[in-house]
Amino acid sequence: MKATVLVALACCLAFAHGASAATHSAKALPDRPAEAARALALLNQARADHKLARLQLDRRLAAAARAHALDMVRRNFFSHVTPEGKTPFDRLRSAGVNYRFAGETIAFSANAAAANAQLLQDPPHRAIILDGRFKHVGVAAVSARQGEFFVADFSD
Repeated sequence: MKATVLVALACCLAFAHGASAATHSAKALPDRPAEAARALALLNQARADHKLARLQLDRRLAAAARAHALDMVRRNFFSHVTPEGKTPFDRLRSAGVNYRFAGETIAFSANAAAANAQLLQDPPHRAIILDGRFKHVGVAAVSARQGEFFVADFSD
């Protein structure tokens, strides 16, 4: 059976201290698992505030989110679509994720709290975060020179 895809993609830039994605070093600094965990907690708090079920962490989604965050840092781009044209849905399929609905949020910010606040202020991101069809998520935070890249991949 073919998967139905929710094409709900949005980008969010919350630049700290006037930084831009173009000023980032191509060399990624370490993963930030504590910030990724904080981002997940904030996503679930936002959902709880709207009487929605908590998102369950999925390792395959997290691996896809991490790979995309690292790719953006290493190749100095900020987009849901890679320079070769791979979409989040392509990346999820490659990671072995089966879904009927999927979505992605990306942000560049100083920390998880700032990224979450910015995402919730942006209507397309807010819609993804508060979509009750999503049950699973993978969150990644990767440091770059001027801030952190956050990627959250969602599925049913």
